[in-house]
Amino acid sequence: MKCLKQLRAGECARIENIDAPAEVRERLKMLNVFPGAEIRLIKSVFFGSTFLLEASGVRVGVRGGLAEKIFVRAEGAATEGKGGERP
Repeated sequence: MKCLKQLRAGECARIENIDAPAEVRERLKMLNVFPGAEIRLIKSVFFGSTFLLEASGVRVGVRGGLAEKIFVRAEGAATEGKGGERP
């Protein structure tokens, strides 16, 4: 298990635990970020201080401090193009 900060862009993972106060976990849950949810890291910006992730079609920006408290189990890289590759 690793934290969200350790994922690479395009990598998919399943959230295992969020070590944050209840009100933060509840807000994240409203944005489809909760234990058991599948997420994909879109990119990290500002030298890894902010992370953009996608959870069930919702894009969420997370600061580095919170990203260290979201523990995930990596599931592999996502494919960019569905239905085949472009030449």
